[in-house]
Amino acid sequence: MITHADIAIGYASAYNWAVHPVNLEKKPTSKHGRNDATRDEKAIRAFFRNGAQIGVATGSESGLFVLDVDLDEQRGINGLADHSIPFPPALLRALEAPLFGTPLQLHRNCSGLFEAGEI
Repeated sequence: MITHADIAIGYASAYNWAVHPVNLEKKPTSKHGRNDATRDEKAIRAFFRNGAQIGVATGSESGLFVLDVDLDEQRGINGLADHSIPFPPALLRALEAPLFGTPLQLHRNCSGLFEAGEI
């Protein structure tokens, strides 16, 4: 049976993501929360032996940036434009689909540009 620890170790080794335990409400459960994120297999096994959910440290720690899109159905993507935030073209294309409440993963491609994909 594959455990959350096995999956978290896979994230750490395959994607170089630093992981930490969270509860069902996505709240960190370790002493220092997100600051405890690690790629160390032994530490990951200890974190996830109680069946915790998997949190991934985002930003420079894992090279992963996530935007949780909760758009107003009446304003759609125009609600984002109200904030004058320059979004990467790949993200704007992804937002053209009905993704209300869907988190999107942003990552840098080999050219250093952001690409967007549904998580």
